[in-house]
Amino acid sequence: MNVSFVISEIRKRNRVVFKKLFDRFYKELVYYANHYLHDSAQSEDLVQEVFIYIWENADHLDIKTSLKGYMYTMVRNRCLNALKAVGIKDDLEFKDFYIALTEDYNPLINKEEEKSREDFLRAVVKMADTFPPQMQKVFKLWYFNQYEYKMIAEELGIGVSTVKKYLERAKDKIAKSLPLVLNHFL
Repeated sequence: MNVSFVISEIRKRNRVVFKKLFDRFYKELVYYANHYLHDSAQSEDLVQEVFIYIWENADHLDIKTSLKGYMYTMVRNRCLNALKAVGIKDDLEFKDFYIALTEDYNPLINKEEEKSREDFLRAVVKMADTFPPQMQKVFKLWYFNQYEYKMIAEELGIGVSTVKKYLERAKDKIAKSLPLVLNHFL
């Protein structure tokens, strides 16, 4: 999609072009947001807000990159702001690391890279096994089973804020150990 054309048409309130933009990127942006938020409804709301922002502010948009890159950046920044608003201080490298580990299998990755990735994932599992029991349960439900915060809270009979705090502590432990793990595999 040509950025100038799309923005120009949205400025003219061309609903057909806007709908095509929405249909093209909505699902993948929700999927991307959900990797940060682990809450499908909140991810959908956030992505809808991005599209509303583009529609309402088309006259003021000055996109220097691709439209797709711009929208992904908007979604990422809004996700990080949403996490910060509920008291989760998250560093971008950890979330990018998580997203990279959970992406679908890429057949273009050679066998050596795939083995290294599997070894790296095993190291993360080994680190998680050192967490206190409740934190370990929360982390594994979130990381390996892709549970949303609310689902974890319900399953374990704890509050959502407790889930978030356990995940924050788990993230800190992994982030501190990450350089050691990375050096082992690089």
